[in-house]
Amino acid sequence: MSATTCTTASTPEEASLLVLLLRSNGVDAAAIQAPSAAVFADLPVDALRTQVVVPEEQLARARELIAESARAEASRAGRWPCPSCGEPNAPSFEVCWSCQAPAPS
Repeated sequence: MSATTCTTASTPEEASLLVLLLRSNGVDAAAIQAPSAAVFADLPVDALRTQVVVPEEQLARARELIAESARAEASRAGRWPCPSCGEPNAPSFEVCWSCQAPAPS
């Protein structure tokens, strides 16, 4: 089994939540903090990015689950997904910040 990076989380806590999401949906995921993180011991914990790794054969499913979760979170925040590129946009935006497609009616 060869593991590959699925995503990189901003914090170890975010990585843990993503691992729980993936594992609860049958994806064998793990959080891996960069070995060099110990060198930066004086930095706050949120400055250390953490990789979420999954088996290569589960990569597509893992990315799909993370994208679904992000869309659901954006929806709860009142954001709308761009119908053209899929990026989440603030409720006040009339066009997509990324590709300038108009907001859905």
